[in-house]
Amino acid sequence: MIAFHRHPLAALIALALAAPVVAQATDAAPTQADSNHGRVVQNGAIVPSRVPPSSEHVQTLQNDGARLGSDVSQAGNLSCVTDGVPMAPTSALPFVVSVDGAPANGQASHDADRQRCVDVTLAGDTVQVRYDPMVAKPMLNAWTATDGGVRGEPVRFRTWSNYAAWVARAEIRVFARGSSTQETPLAVVPVDIGGDAQWLPAPDAPADLTYVLRVADAKGRFDETRVKSLTLVDYRTHHDDLDTPEREALTGYGEDSRDVANIPVHGAAVTVNGHVPQAGTAVHAMNTDVPVGRDGKFAMQQILPPGDRVVDVTVGDRTYRRSVRLPERDWFYVGVIDITASHGSASANATVVDPSLRNEVKSSAVDGRLAFYSKGTFENGWKVTASADTREQPLYDLFSNFASKDPRYLLRRIDPDQYYPVYGDDSTAVDDAPTQGKFYVRVEKDDSQFTWGNFLTSWTGSELVQYSRGLYGANALWKSQDSTSLGERRTTLNAFAADPGTVASREEFRGTGGSLYYLQRQDITTGSERVWVEIRDRDSGLVLQRTLLVPGSDYDLNYLQGRVLLRSPLSSMADGSGLVQVGSLSGNPAYLVVNYEYVPGVTELDTFATGARGEHWFNDHVRIGATSYHQGGEGTDQNLGGIDATLRYKPGTFLRMEAARSKGEGTGTLNSIDGGFNFQNTTGLGNQPTVRSGDDKAYAGRVDAAVSLADFSETMRGTVGAYWQDRQSGFSAPGQITLGGEGARQVGAHAELPLGKSTDLNLKADRTDALSQDRNSAEAALKHQFDPHWSGSFGIRAEDRGVADATLIQSPTLSEHGKRTDAIVRVDYQSLLADQDKPSEPPATLDAWNAYGFVQQTLARSGTRSDNDRVGLGGGWQVTERIHANAEVSEGDGGLGGKLGGDYRISDRSNVYAQYLMETDRPDLAYRGRFGTLVGGAKTRLNDRVSVYEETRETTGSGQDSLIHAFGIDMTVNDRWTTGFKLEQGTVTDPLAGDLRRQAASVSLAYKGLITKWASSLEYRYEDSNNAGRRTSWLTRNTIGSQLTPAWRLLGKLDMARSGSSNGVFFDGNYTEGVLGAAYRPVDNDRWNTLFKYTYMYDLPSPGQLSPSGGIGGVSTDPSSNLYASTVADYSQKGQVLSVDTIYDVTRWLSLGAKFGYRWGSLKPTRTAGDWLDSTATLWVVRAEWKFVRNWSGLVEWRRLSAREAGDARQGALVGVYRYVTKHVKVGVGYNFTRFSDDMTNLNYNNRGVFLNVLSTF
Repeated sequence: MIAFHRHPLAALIALALAAPVVAQATDAAPTQADSNHGRVVQNGAIVPSRVPPSSEHVQTLQNDGARLGSDVSQAGNLSCVTDGVPMAPTSALPFVVSVDGAPANGQASHDADRQRCVDVTLAGDTVQVRYDPMVAKPMLNAWTATDGGVRGEPVRFRTWSNYAAWVARAEIRVFARGSSTQETPLAVVPVDIGGDAQWLPAPDAPADLTYVLRVADAKGRFDETRVKSLTLVDYRTHHDDLDTPEREALTGYGEDSRDVANIPVHGAAVTVNGHVPQAGTAVHAMNTDVPVGRDGKFAMQQILPPGDRVVDVTVGDRTYRRSVRLPERDWFYVGVIDITASHGSASANATVVDPSLRNEVKSSAVDGRLAFYSKGTFENGWKVTASADTREQPLYDLFSNFASKDPRYLLRRIDPDQYYPVYGDDSTAVDDAPTQGKFYVRVEKDDSQFTWGNFLTSWTGSELVQYSRGLYGANALWKSQDSTSLGERRTTLNAFAADPGTVASREEFRGTGGSLYYLQRQDITTGSERVWVEIRDRDSGLVLQRTLLVPGSDYDLNYLQGRVLLRSPLSSMADGSGLVQVGSLSGNPAYLVVNYEYVPGVTELDTFATGARGEHWFNDHVRIGATSYHQGGEGTDQNLGGIDATLRYKPGTFLRMEAARSKGEGTGTLNSIDGGFNFQNTTGLGNQPTVRSGDDKAYAGRVDAAVSLADFSETMRGTVGAYWQDRQSGFSAPGQITLGGEGARQVGAHAELPLGKSTDLNLKADRTDALSQDRNSAEAALKHQFDPHWSGSFGIRAEDRGVADATLIQSPTLSEHGKRTDAIVRVDYQSLLADQDKPSEPPATLDAWNAYGFVQQTLARSGTRSDNDRVGLGGGWQVTERIHANAEVSEGDGGLGGKLGGDYRISDRSNVYAQYLMETDRPDLAYRGRFGTLVGGAKTRLNDRVSVYEETRETTGSGQDSLIHAFGIDMTVNDRWTTGFKLEQGTVTDPLAGDLRRQAASVSLAYKGLITKWASSLEYRYEDSNNAGRRTSWLTRNTIGSQLTPAWRLLGKLDMARSGSSNGVFFDGNYTEGVLGAAYRPVDNDRWNTLFKYTYMYDLPSPGQLSPSGGIGGVSTDPSSNLYASTVADYSQKGQVLSVDTIYDVTRWLSLGAKFGYRWGSLKPTRTAGDWLDSTATLWVVRAEWKFVRNWSGLVEWRRLSAREAGDARQGALVGVYRYVTKHVKVGVGYNFTRFSDDMTNLNYNNRGVFLNVLSTF
């Protein structure tokens, strides 16, 4: 009570816990009841009771003046209506006696009786009808009925959405691959949402297409799906794993790929799901045909506005009509109050190893914990989510530090490998109230919200002022409901204030041809990362394409050890650069960029941060925005602000301007070209951001412009663009720090112009003026199509480099100065099956392939520039509509270069794709999501939005949030195999890291059957650097998951990486992670449940990684000399954990449980020498719970804990008796004869004594 008086917040929490409770329906699918009396259904939700629920106030439902009744009919006969018995008004009698909806003694029937009759019948037929106003997430998807399209045949598009009530019109928009979805589409295909439509491609349509589904409401606001691929082929080939056409057409049902969200949707999600004996049974619900999975399960969902609704469900020849009332206001909460008073003996942990210290001291303590979670919706559309958790601590401190935070926690995503890898129930953990502190609240309406807790910043609209961090504090976001014709919100305002207690790090990795990347820091804040892939222009370094990656599907991050594993290898170069090659690898460079938070090894950090961003579209053509933020912290203090504006005629014609000012260096940027084995600081040599006062202000400006000739005339084609960027010395902003912090001025232009129907001219010029080196380049390429088969290209490139600053430019290649002019001639051949000399019958495999060859010669050079002569061959082969392979090999002055790649695509129709990385962590999830491509090609900016950050990208698709996964429906087609391979060889150059010659290869194979899923990948990389020596790296990832029976689930995983350096063992980096899990969870009863887990871990950190106990300053061998010093992770560790939990209900009143745990850890204090120091502990627990009298229960528990190295073993018993005082409160008293708990991470010995426990749940 003292805490309640001292802290008013406690009173508010108590009032919140006293709010009315609204029960939610269970998600579990019903099993066949023995009879209609064996299961009770109320409002479509199963109630675990044989006694009908108590009578509730029921109103007569009205719709357009007609009463909405509930009934069941079969073959035209109603079974929930008593013939000749009138429907009595609700207030006609004081009470009515009925059994399962049947009135007794001929009494008049009530609407509640008919609803009850329908519910009982639904339960007997294993069908559920329910609603949930709390979780009403709009979902939208489109796909093609078959893989790809065939020329001369119509392409059939299919659609699905769960908010059709808000959709006034829908259309499929088709584009040439590489075009922006804001541009004029090649075709617009009207479609009814939930239906399908056909489109016949033109004979000259490109082979590679993309499409989106756009839906609009009555006010013209529209939503769109993500861009999806469509490949046109000449003939369709046969595949043995194809299912029936009807089932193939269901590929994208129940999935979500909504990307643009402008339509405000609110209401309740009405879900109909169930099971039929035969998969061929017809199911129809809410005016929609519902597909049935192979296992006979079905599910459909629609979000409906609040009010009185009728749900019609037809299964076979039986029709159910259920009237429901969808509330405008609903509330849910759950809470717990746990207070434990204890009295006994306490002793220091040191007595385990020193018996002389066993001087026991009597002590008493009162500990408590208060926690609640609440979520509610209101009539005006507002939603409130709140939670609090004081965590267990002394009662007098329960609220004294309520505002404290744990900086190592951010957006926690439950990692099953940290607990049990498989639970056997297809459950998904969702953290709806993420917070580092003890309190969380989120108030939202439509897309506007206020949050106190954890949040991720992501501001769009500016390249010079980027801010992407995971923070804890207050965040306010407001978006207007109006939008432009292209989908942007008219007005957006965002402001935040945070004190995260963490330090931000930004690290940029050049693609290595592999999927493993080591972060510099270990033990980073969980959920704080933002990961994306950037494609940058090879001359200017400007970002051409930015793709935000989704955790769990695009990448996996080990927060403790600081490792990023991508879904697929990231190449060092992406397609799309100019015709002339400037090195052994062609294309534009690809980078993996990672932002994250960490807690350095210092006692306290002052990192208070504030910021605001606002922008407004005055119309479709003019936008103005402003950004400002401040972040504190010793060595990272910074103020950064800017303004930006856009003038847009059409999507392809625009002028964008920016101006920014920075004060202070901020967090800086680290670079690595070898996957994190070595890091370089962008501002100079070294591997740590420079810590300096940064009192000087620095300015930057930028202008981007582009003109699409098609925006002015339908007969004109081509684009022209230009840019200008000036950054003063010392300007510091994320992604904009120059080499050594120098000033740099850049200007450039490009043009892509068609000269007639068969000739194209491409022009490009770039100029950079900087202290480290001046660079000028200009190139031109002319391509002519001689006939449908043959084309030829000629290109020329002139480049002039100034004298390089040797203290900054470490690359011998980039430090060359002087002029050089190169010319290239290239010939391309494209095969066509439409030739007259081809057989009329479709061949066994497609013959659609292309080949090319080129010769490149240096025409003139001066200074120290070397020749750039090169000759090469390449080509691609579209083997089938699923298989595509490509290759290129060249030889020249820059050395041997080449790349080889191939993918076996299961489907281009939707998100379905069996990626091996997705299957690595959770094969028991049984989903195969395709979420996009990590790397795409780009030459220039396509519109004014290409280079901005996405505001958010949720994990959507065929994953946990899809409808079919939520109900465990096997709706996917019978695709089984996925393969991929990639090889590249060439030289990578970096100003700071030098030149690195690389060979990289990878191969992957994945299989998914109805019972077993298996995936493996193998990667190899050899690198030779002029600065870091030679390195050989291997990585293999393997996983297998199997559902042996409906009750048994198995999972196994083995990841192993080895990397050796020519500089010695100290510079190696290795890790092994193996997991084996099993779960026994019967579906027909809950008497026996068992979970098993075994984990093996070995970690030798990368030599580029730092110790978690280090600071934020430069690397030092003596951390005590500088509070902010960083230390290299000079250690290695390995360990094993074995855990088994089982519980068995012997009778209804007796349950037996057992737990076994084994933990072995070993640590070597240095990377290269020293002995392994072992630590081993074993725990046994046997437990019995006896419910001997109503509201009374007792438990007996025996424990044994042994620590081998300490030569100590303890055992004893715990007994207790509990009684339910009320429905929600129970009181227990007992005695712990042992000195330890069953938590193997807390091996203290101070738990002996008597205890009194009061537990209340709400």
